[in-house]
Amino acid sequence: MISKTTSLSLNTASLPRRRESIQEDDSWISLRVTDMNHFKYTFCSILILALIISASFLFSGCSLTYSGEKLFYQEGCSQCHSYKGKGGRMGPDLSAVTNLKSDSWIDTYIQNPQKVYPFTRMPSFKHLSSSKRSAIISFLKN
Repeated sequence: MISKTTSLSLNTASLPRRRESIQEDDSWISLRVTDMNHFKYTFCSILILALIISASFLFSGCSLTYSGEKLFYQEGCSQCHSYKGKGGRMGPDLSAVTNLKSDSWIDTYIQNPQKVYPFTRMPSFKHLSSSKRSAIISFLKN
């Protein structure tokens, strides 16, 4: 069985001396188990942090979709519009709207529906920020 203390050997000439982390009986040293554990914990912490950051970039669409769904119901869209079988019947079903219209068209329509269709009953949602409108559009794409 190989000892953990001898699994990583370094030449002492290239390292600064630290009494608590080296064995000084030879020109080659081994890190103690406690130092290796510290190294492992530090390395694992950095690796986990990198994975979390990577995941946040990869799955940023998920957070937009969640907040878009929340906004869809908070802003009352579901009172008039249905989406995937849920919601009102006064306005058109929005389940396939992103297949029929571009994101910019939908964005313009959400901001000022009377500009696109002057006699529409849909109210304007100019108060919604661009990022909130984008979140709703992302939700409608799912």
